[in-house]
Amino acid sequence: MREPEGRITGIAVVALDISAQLRDRYQVQELNAELSALNEELLVTNEELHANNAELERAQQQLWQLNRDLETRVLEGVQAARAARDEAERQRRRLANFFQQVPAAICVLDGPSMVYELVNTDYQRLLPGRKMLGRPLLEALPELTDSRIWQTLQWVYQTGITHEEIGVRVPLARHEDGPLEDFYLHYVQQARYDEHGHIDGVLMFMLNITEQRLAHRRAEKLQAEVLANIQRRAQEHETFYQVFEQTSALVALMWGPEHRFEYVNHSFQQLFAGRHLHHRPLAEALPELVTRGIPALLDRVYSTGEPYHGTELPFSIMEPDGHSHKTVYFNFTYQAYLEADQPRGISVFAYDVTEQVSAR
Repeated sequence: MREPEGRITGIAVVALDISAQLRDRYQVQELNAELSALNEELLVTNEELHANNAELERAQQQLWQLNRDLETRVLEGVQAARAARDEAERQRRRLANFFQQVPAAICVLDGPSMVYELVNTDYQRLLPGRKMLGRPLLEALPELTDSRIWQTLQWVYQTGITHEEIGVRVPLARHEDGPLEDFYLHYVQQARYDEHGHIDGVLMFMLNITEQRLAHRRAEKLQAEVLANIQRRAQEHETFYQVFEQTSALVALMWGPEHRFEYVNHSFQQLFAGRHLHHRPLAEALPELVTRGIPALLDRVYSTGEPYHGTELPFSIMEPDGHSHKTVYFNFTYQAYLEADQPRGISVFAYDVTEQVSAR
């Protein structure tokens, strides 16, 4: 813009918005290009479709054959599963029958609350008046709440480590609301695992050794009484020998540092049937015991006066035929016999526990 004299005083601007026209034109161009590309793709797709139809027909044939094969395999799998189930059931019945016949008390406890899942005949015979199957252990036998047996069951369930106890005193009632009796039990507790390897219960194998324990105590008491009487009244040894003859324990008296057999009761002699023992040193009469280190044990007891106790120790004993051997297990005590506070001999009291060890 200019003044009359020609001097510029400003600028006038005029603009037209043609964006819409340009967008429309570009869109038309893009659509034309896309349409051309789609046409080309459609031609290619039609060609591929014709080719794929043939492939599809072949695939359908293969699928039909696979279905037939799959049906055959499924049928074979079902038959195999049925056979496996039948075999598993047969094995389960066989195992249950074995548990019922084994000469030991067996129970299976399920879950952390130790629900009785299986109780065999010997276990039920131990507590004939108690209902246990399907009940938690502490509900069925509440007297076990603070017992050692309950504590070890929990420990086995938590750790998976097998636990064994020998000669544990367990107060139990044979009948509901009956009086408590002291049972002495030898038991093994072992964790049970599910298919994922997780502990889901505990198996318990148990031997009632109450009679053996009481007999052992009576024999120990008898031994103490006999030894005391021997020390007080040596002249009455024949009377004590008669007592020895009546006990089921193996009793022997050995004199002097060479451990010469002065007396053996009937049970001791029966163990070494056909062997001459009287007035013979142990190493000469029973040479097979030398390799077991028995003379060394006797020497220590004889020299120190301290008794020696052995538990469930195996001994290989020669049979009367002089050729074969048998293995027996004993709990035994070697105790020095003193006169004027000086050792004069050793008494041997032994209890055959072979049956108990074999059962375990």
